Amino acid sequence: MAARKAAPKKEDPSVKWQSLLDGMRSGGAFVFPQEGKTRLRLILPEGEDLYHFYREVINSYGRTKYLIMAVVISSDEPDVVRPVILPKTPLQDILTILAEGYELFDIEEGFGLSITRTGSGLDSKYSVLPSPKAYPLSDDLEWPPEDLDEFADLFAKNAKDRKSKRASGEEAESGPAEVAPERKKRSAEASW
Repeated sequence: MAARKAAPKKEDPSVKWQSLLDGMRSGGAFVFPQEGKTRLRLILPEGEDLYHFYREVINSYGRTKYLIMAVVISSDEPDVVRPVILPKTPLQDILTILAEGYELFDIEEGFGLSITRTGSGLDSKYSVLPSPKAYPLSDDLEWPPEDLDEFADLFAKNAKDRKSKRASGEEAESGPAEVAPERKKRSAEASW
């Protein structure tokens, strides 16, 4: 029998491999900025005012995070609105960019954002920069059925479930993967 050579199959346009990969990295419904750059375009959900574009949520380790709605420009589905979970530092950077007068929510004239993350756990560092020019979005964005408050409730429920499973020694089956915070050890020689 002759050996067959491995050859790539023709690409099937109905299969969105990058989308599947992004879903595994992001933890299902929620997007968490990964190491490197995540390019976003903020979306103001219908009925929300500018001062309430985010919700405060608590992860399973008791840490405060912030939920926003955005289109992940760097994904395979740049017209799908997704819930994004951010730590405090990038949200503060976004608020600073808004205070400087950048338009981040207008569908046609809003600017995109690049969130750069380096490190992991408690050693993660974030920086947020606006795009150099406006990044218009499609008029027919695909919105999830849940609103901002429903996603906040879902995140809280998932966090509670993960915390319970961790306490009972069970492994979390699926859902957003949270990395346990790394504890920094203080040496006996550390000076105060």
